[in-house]
Amino acid sequence: CLYARTPRRMDEAVLLLRKAVAIREKRLGEGSLCLADSYHELGSVLLRRRGKKDCEQALASLSKAARIREQQLGKKNLAYAASLHQLGQAHLHINLPDEAKLYLQGALALREKLSGKHSAQTSATRSALGIAHANTGELDEALKQLKSCYKDRERYFGMFHPLSADTLHQVGLVLIKRKNLEGALAPLHQSLKIRCSLNQEDLKKRLEDSDEDPKDLVIKDCGRTRRVRKRREAKLKEEERKKKAEAIANSDRKGPGLLRSLTGGFGKKKVEEEEGRAVEVRNPDEQDCNRIDAAELQATMEAMREEGEESPESETSSRGSPGGNSPGSPGGARQDNLLEVEEKITRRGPRTKAKEEKEKEEDGGAEEALSRTRGTQAEAKVRRKSTRMKDKVEDEDDEDDSEVNLEEVGVDIRGYLAPTIAASMQVLAGVYMDLKDFRKAKYWLDRSGCIREESFGVLSAEYGDTMHQFGILNRRQHKLKKAVAYFRKALTARERSCGHMHEATASTCIQLAEILPHLGQPEEAAIFMSKAVAIKEHNHGTHDLEVLQVREKWSRLAARGMEYDPVETGESLPHISKRSAESFLHGWKDRKQQEEKKREQESYGAA
Repeated sequence: CLYARTPRRMDEAVLLLRKAVAIREKRLGEGSLCLADSYHELGSVLLRRRGKKDCEQALASLSKAARIREQQLGKKNLAYAASLHQLGQAHLHINLPDEAKLYLQGALALREKLSGKHSAQTSATRSALGIAHANTGELDEALKQLKSCYKDRERYFGMFHPLSADTLHQVGLVLIKRKNLEGALAPLHQSLKIRCSLNQEDLKKRLEDSDEDPKDLVIKDCGRTRRVRKRREAKLKEEERKKKAEAIANSDRKGPGLLRSLTGGFGKKKVEEEEGRAVEVRNPDEQDCNRIDAAELQATMEAMREEGEESPESETSSRGSPGGNSPGSPGGARQDNLLEVEEKITRRGPRTKAKEEKEKEEDGGAEEALSRTRGTQAEAKVRRKSTRMKDKVEDEDDEDDSEVNLEEVGVDIRGYLAPTIAASMQVLAGVYMDLKDFRKAKYWLDRSGCIREESFGVLSAEYGDTMHQFGILNRRQHKLKKAVAYFRKALTARERSCGHMHEATASTCIQLAEILPHLGQPEEAAIFMSKAVAIKEHNHGTHDLEVLQVREKWSRLAARGMEYDPVETGESLPHISKRSAESFLHGWKDRKQQEEKKREQESYGAA
């Protein structure tokens, strides 16, 4: 019995209780109350394991315990009420809520009479009865029983207790069935919060006082953890490579290659010429000494002309002289200077003009090259932007497909409530999916899948259920390829864990059969649908309602595969016909008679 209360030792508890049943039956006889107690405990432990065969075996053991107690003690005692309660739980586990409701109502009546209406035992029966009412569709009665149960449990155990969390979770499920999705979020979140805190407390106590080997208490890396680590390391390396490439590009842009980038990359020789011209301008000592600026020459000539105008006496004397302006006279010297300057200007003028034209041509070529460079840079900028957008989209896709690890989830799988927390997260994901908040739905599904993969493995029924929900999420988002990938994972896990003839396997096959025709694979869809029909017929018979519905879906898929529309394939244009005016006259007399009868009836009614 002690091992039966420990979640990790249920297998040992079942083994020991079976030995106790055999010993007591042999030594005490089949009508012993001690044997009834052993049968009762064995049935309770088998119910906690929640396997299909376990539930059937539990039902047999609990029926024996109830029969012995009824024979020895009668029907009006708490032991018999406990047997009725457990029988109701067993019928709930094997999906027989109507029978379960009868047993639970009997147990509730006995417990209310013998232990009180608000006792802990009565609240447990109320909780089970509320679940039975919810499964039969009586949602108002179910909500009433569950709320009453939560009040009693909160008063006895407090809010942060596993039983209080379970009741809140059941209240949320009933609200979901009533289509009150917004109202269901509050109890579901509160239940998840309580379970996470209790899981952490359980782990803390286990680590502080445990007789287990310390090596067994260490979390071992599984395939998911290693996969996430490798993906993130590769992502970091890619980001470092991109940063280095950007740094190199920035250094080339700001360094010695700046002139080459501005001139559009035209030839090494041209760049050297430009650099040489810049050096020539920067070093005046290396310039030609005879090189005179045209503006300076013009200013000198004007100054000399002004000097000549200010001295008329010299001009008259020079004119009066027989020899004119001789080279030795002052006027002759100024004249000679002017002639020399003009000669220099005329001599340097063509060279200066040719030089200026050449420089203009070079400047124009540089500007043209610069404009070409700017155009090329603009194109490159657009190209880089499109590449960044593409990388961003790919990163978003990678982010959508990215997985989380246990550190990000914040739930330690060494605690006994970790599987229950994963189930709560999946329920929350389903609610957000119905609310069309796909981002939050994916958030909770990621965490649920992480816990279930770490706890049960990739070939478990729990992991297959999460992959099935991922497929439904992507199907609702119209991401059919991703949905097919997730459904295939779910099918692999469910076939290995649940079996090839299980209902869960059939539901995944139906989903695949409905999606594959949209991806151009009708033959494979027919295979999956035929498999689903075979499973349904094997489990429910050929005339069951579910089997008929699946067959109807299969018929529709087969008919859709045989249809051929040349307009949809683009082989022909649609034929557009116009309605003739004569077609509107058909049925005119009948409509007129119907209107007259309607008026007569209205007038008769008014009278």
